[in-house]
Amino acid sequence: MFLKSLVNATRFFLASAVLMLAMPQAGLSQVTSSQVISDEAIDALDEIVVYGEPTLRLLRDGIFEAEENFYDLFNALNKGRQFDVQCFYRRPVGSHIPRRVCEAYFVKSPLYGVSHWAFVRHKTKQMRKEMLALVSEHPELRAALLEFSDAKQTFDFSLHDRCGNRFLICRK
Repeated sequence: MFLKSLVNATRFFLASAVLMLAMPQAGLSQVTSSQVISDEAIDALDEIVVYGEPTLRLLRDGIFEAEENFYDLFNALNKGRQFDVQCFYRRPVGSHIPRRVCEAYFVKSPLYGVSHWAFVRHKTKQMRKEMLALVSEHPELRAALLEFSDAKQTFDFSLHDRCGNRFLICRK
Protein backbone atom coordinates (compact mmCIF):
# COMPACT_ATOMS: atom_id res chain seq x y z
CA MET A 1 0.00 0.00 0.00
CA PHE A 2 2.76 2.42 0.96
CA LEU A 3 4.78 1.58 -2.14
CA LYS A 4 1.76 2.18 -4.39
CA SER A 5 1.13 5.62 -2.87
CA LEU A 6 4.83 6.48 -3.20
CA VAL A 7 4.77 5.54 -6.90
CA ASN A 8 1.62 7.64 -7.46
CA ALA A 9 3.15 10.62 -5.67
CA THR A 10 6.30 10.32 -7.78
CA ARG A 11 4.23 10.16 -11.00
CA PHE A 12 2.26 13.24 -9.93
CA PHE A 13 5.47 15.14 -9.15
CA LEU A 14 7.04 14.26 -12.51
CA ALA A 15 3.86 15.13 -14.43
CA SER A 16 3.54 18.50 -12.72
CA ALA A 17 7.23 19.24 -13.37
CA VAL A 18 6.80 18.48 -17.09
CA LEU A 19 3.70 20.71 -17.28
CA MET A 20 5.53 23.57 -15.58
CA LEU A 21 8.37 23.34 -18.08
CA ALA A 22 6.08 22.98 -21.10
CA MET A 23 3.79 25.91 -20.28
CA PRO A 24 5.71 29.12 -19.70
CA GLN A 25 4.17 31.45 -17.18
CA ALA A 26 3.45 34.96 -18.42
CA GLY A 27 5.40 36.62 -15.64
CA LEU A 28 8.37 34.29 -15.87
CA SER A 29 8.77 34.23 -19.65
CA GLN A 30 8.94 37.98 -20.20
CA VAL A 31 12.43 39.47 -20.14
CA THR A 32 12.98 43.21 -20.27
CA SER A 33 15.91 44.80 -22.05
CA SER A 34 17.45 45.85 -18.72
CA GLN A 35 17.67 42.19 -17.69
CA VAL A 36 19.62 41.10 -20.76
CA ILE A 37 23.38 41.04 -20.19
CA SER A 38 25.57 41.56 -23.20
CA ASP A 39 28.36 39.15 -24.14
CA GLU A 40 30.93 41.91 -23.58
CA ALA A 41 29.76 42.39 -19.99
CA ILE A 42 29.98 38.65 -19.32
CA ASP A 43 33.49 38.52 -20.82
CA ALA A 44 34.55 41.47 -18.65
CA LEU A 45 33.77 39.50 -15.48
CA ASP A 46 36.94 37.76 -14.30
CA GLU A 47 35.40 35.87 -11.45
CA ILE A 48 32.51 35.95 -9.06
CA VAL A 49 33.40 35.68 -5.39
CA VAL A 50 30.79 34.43 -2.95
CA TYR A 51 31.52 34.76 0.74
CA GLY A 52 29.85 32.49 3.24
CA GLU A 53 30.49 30.88 6.56
CA PRO A 54 32.60 27.74 6.39
CA THR A 55 31.01 24.66 7.88
CA LEU A 56 32.24 23.25 11.16
CA ARG A 57 33.58 20.26 9.25
CA LEU A 58 35.75 22.51 7.05
CA LEU A 59 37.01 24.37 10.11
CA ARG A 60 37.86 21.08 11.84
CA ASP A 61 39.68 19.87 8.73
CA GLY A 62 41.61 23.15 8.78
CA ILE A 63 42.71 22.38 12.34
CA PHE A 64 43.90 18.92 11.32
CA GLU A 65 45.80 20.29 8.33
CA ALA A 66 47.49 23.02 10.40
CA GLU A 67 48.35 20.46 13.09
CA GLU A 68 49.87 18.13 10.49
CA ASN A 69 51.92 21.01 9.05
CA PHE A 70 53.22 21.97 12.48
CA TYR A 71 54.18 18.42 13.47
CA ASP A 72 55.77 17.69 10.08
CA LEU A 73 57.98 20.74 10.51
CA PHE A 74 58.69 19.90 14.15
CA ASN A 75 59.64 16.33 13.19
CA ALA A 76 62.06 17.66 10.58
CA LEU A 77 63.71 20.07 13.05
CA ASN A 78 63.94 18.04 16.27
CA LYS A 79 67.10 16.16 17.23
CA GLY A 80 65.95 12.56 17.36
CA ARG A 81 63.22 10.17 16.40
CA GLN A 82 61.97 9.79 19.96
CA PHE A 83 60.21 13.20 19.79
CA ASP A 84 58.71 12.69 16.32
CA VAL A 85 54.92 13.10 16.48
CA GLN A 86 52.48 11.13 14.38
CA CYS A 87 48.74 11.79 14.13
CA PHE A 88 46.25 9.00 13.46
CA TYR A 89 42.74 7.81 14.32
CA ARG A 90 42.18 5.38 17.19
CA ARG A 91 39.01 3.99 18.75
CA PRO A 92 39.00 4.52 22.52
CA VAL A 93 38.19 1.54 24.69
CA GLY A 94 34.42 1.10 24.87
CA SER A 95 33.71 3.20 21.77
CA HIS A 96 33.24 2.55 18.08
CA ILE A 97 33.92 6.18 17.17
CA PRO A 98 37.53 6.80 16.15
CA ARG A 99 39.23 9.85 17.62
CA ARG A 100 42.18 11.75 16.24
CA VAL A 101 45.27 11.28 18.39
CA CYS A 102 48.75 12.73 18.00
CA GLU A 103 51.49 10.87 19.85
CA ALA A 104 55.23 11.10 20.07
CA TYR A 105 57.29 8.04 19.23
CA PHE A 106 58.44 7.56 22.83
CA VAL A 107 54.83 6.91 23.95
CA LYS A 108 54.88 3.66 21.97
CA SER A 109 58.01 2.39 23.73
CA PRO A 110 57.87 -1.19 25.02
CA LEU A 111 57.93 -0.25 28.73
CA TYR A 112 54.72 -1.02 30.62
CA GLY A 113 53.35 -0.42 34.09
CA VAL A 114 54.25 2.39 36.49
CA SER A 115 57.73 2.75 35.04
CA HIS A 116 56.23 3.29 31.58
CA TRP A 117 54.09 6.21 32.75
CA ALA A 118 56.99 7.72 34.68
CA PHE A 119 59.09 7.39 31.53
CA VAL A 120 56.36 9.06 29.43
CA ARG A 121 56.04 11.94 31.93
CA HIS A 122 59.80 12.47 31.92
CA LYS A 123 60.03 12.36 28.10
CA THR A 124 57.02 14.70 27.79
CA LYS A 125 58.83 17.33 29.87
CA GLN A 126 61.92 16.94 27.68
CA MET A 127 59.80 17.20 24.54
CA ARG A 128 58.16 20.42 25.76
CA LYS A 129 61.59 21.97 26.38
CA GLU A 130 62.73 20.84 22.90
CA MET A 131 59.57 22.22 21.30
CA LEU A 132 59.86 25.59 23.07
CA ALA A 133 63.50 25.89 22.03
CA LEU A 134 62.72 25.06 18.40
CA VAL A 135 59.74 27.44 18.27
CA SER A 136 61.88 30.28 19.60
CA GLU A 137 64.74 29.51 17.16
CA HIS A 138 62.77 28.85 13.94
CA PRO A 139 60.30 31.47 12.70
CA GLU A 140 58.70 29.00 10.24
CA LEU A 141 57.86 26.64 13.12
CA ARG A 142 56.49 29.58 15.12
CA ALA A 143 54.32 30.59 12.15
CA ALA A 144 53.03 27.01 11.82
CA LEU A 145 52.19 26.95 15.53
CA LEU A 146 50.34 30.27 15.25
CA GLU A 147 48.43 28.98 12.23
CA PHE A 148 47.42 25.88 14.20
CA SER A 149 46.40 27.99 17.20
CA ASP A 150 44.37 30.38 15.00
CA ALA A 151 42.59 27.48 13.28
CA LYS A 152 41.66 25.96 16.63
CA GLN A 153 40.50 29.29 18.04
CA THR A 154 38.39 30.02 14.94
CA PHE A 155 36.74 26.61 15.24
CA ASP A 156 36.05 27.05 18.97
CA PHE A 157 34.52 30.52 18.50
CA SER A 158 32.44 29.35 15.55
CA LEU A 159 31.23 26.30 17.47
CA HIS A 160 30.25 28.46 20.44
CA ASP A 161 28.50 31.06 18.22
CA ARG A 162 26.50 28.45 16.35
CA CYS A 163 25.76 25.98 19.10
CA GLY A 164 26.23 27.68 22.45
CA ASN A 165 26.46 25.13 25.24
CA ARG A 166 24.71 22.36 23.28
CA PHE A 167 27.65 21.46 21.04
CA LEU A 168 27.03 17.71 21.35
CA ILE A 169 23.75 17.99 19.42
CA CYS A 170 24.68 20.92 17.20
CA ARG A 171 23.83 20.40 13.54
CA LYS A 172 25.00 23.73 12.10
